[in-house]
Amino acid sequence: MHRRSPRGVRGVQLFGVLSVTRLRVGQEAYQLSGVAQSLDAYYTGTGEVPGQWIGGGATRLGLSDTVTPEDLRAVLAGLAPGNGGLTPNGTTPRPHPRRAPGFDLTFKAPKSASVLYAVSDDPRVQAAIVEAGEAATRAAVGWLEREVIRVRRGSHDKGRLAAHADNPNAGPRQLQTSGVIAASFRHRTSRAGDPLLHWHCLVANMAEGTDGKWSAIVHPELFRNAKAAGEIFQATFRAELTQSLGVEWVPGRHVHEIAGIPRRILDTFSKRTDQIDAWLAATGTPNDAAGRQAAVLATRRNKPEVEHQRLDERWKTEATDSGWGPVEAELLVASCERFTPVDYDQAWRLDTVVFDEYGTPERHGRLVDPDEWIADLARQLTADRSTFTRNDLTGAIAARLGPGATTWTIERIVERCIASEHLIPVTPAGHPHVLTSRELADVEQRFLAALDTPLQVPALPS
Repeated sequence: MHRRSPRGVRGVQLFGVLSVTRLRVGQEAYQLSGVAQSLDAYYTGTGEVPGQWIGGGATRLGLSDTVTPEDLRAVLAGLAPGNGGLTPNGTTPRPHPRRAPGFDLTFKAPKSASVLYAVSDDPRVQAAIVEAGEAATRAAVGWLEREVIRVRRGSHDKGRLAAHADNPNAGPRQLQTSGVIAASFRHRTSRAGDPLLHWHCLVANMAEGTDGKWSAIVHPELFRNAKAAGEIFQATFRAELTQSLGVEWVPGRHVHEIAGIPRRILDTFSKRTDQIDAWLAATGTPNDAAGRQAAVLATRRNKPEVEHQRLDERWKTEATDSGWGPVEAELLVASCERFTPVDYDQAWRLDTVVFDEYGTPERHGRLVDPDEWIADLARQLTADRSTFTRNDLTGAIAARLGPGATTWTIERIVERCIASEHLIPVTPAGHPHVLTSRELADVEQRFLAALDTPLQVPALPS
């Protein structure tokens, strides 16, 4: 039996290393029927491992270990599981047809890691890759909980605000939360049947504010910071796999890939990408974020339901026929030089291209002074925009760390960058964490000064 895409899934937005989908359901979802059932059937379908609850909000509701369909349907409907159909606040829910039950955050392992997982005959290698993904998912969700997930309090109503002018808390504000209620499901395949390890994190649209009240999350911030969260996932995934297998990483088309796995094998197992590229070419759609999003939706098909053993056999046969099978995978892991993740002191490396005696270019990481590294990063961040947020900075740092790093290391580097003279804060209304580079600010100041300088026109010869 084929699994269908869940009814009511809309608003897919792709952010390179993380896609975010806003789930929509109709009135029947609030009665725990229809659409909600199709959602849990999709994510808990045959052939995949059971989901696991993660997040501080799940802990607060007593949810742990394996996700059950009943609990999943409850939290998507805004209810506390096992509470007689009441919300976590102990109140009767008030259905609203436009309420989003939750958001699907899909974290994808690098294609090279999925291929190594599929081709390897060593269960220890496969387990290390899976464990890296599980740890990276938790790290990315944890970062979102600390830096992004908020609930809204107060009122925007001018009349109400005027009536409570003496109350400083009457106006709109955001509160931190105890964390998300997230059901994490690991899947192994793309819609084209290729190996693609990815984790669907269904984040319920409710969280507990620091005032103890549960309410909907401020979901625009989730979309706005998805790219940074995806880079956190990738960096921590690389760190975990670097630590466990000692692999080396090289820049890939979208993210860093494991060194030593031929590009042709990655292309062999990228049929889904080929489908999207073919659709873009056939329709003349621009190959940008919006175009690829349209192509994803237009070419989406049901996943083939294949038993695990048959799937493994097919992948290994296809890889062997392409010249890189289980034997080569074993040799790759055995030959790893036991690289280590990036620590704070070794983070300040800039890529330099050098040429050997035969003129062959080689990439070399050069350890530099932190200020030089930060200045280079600032130029990168302002290459196509004048300002950026603290979370944009976090994502850019995570993407730079080839062997990967822990979130603790990444956040230490963020603090060092913010303290640097190369970054300066700008504070437009409602954006307290917006930054720009001092270099760009100096250029703008020189430009403004030039506008104020009278133009000197040379006298014409008589």
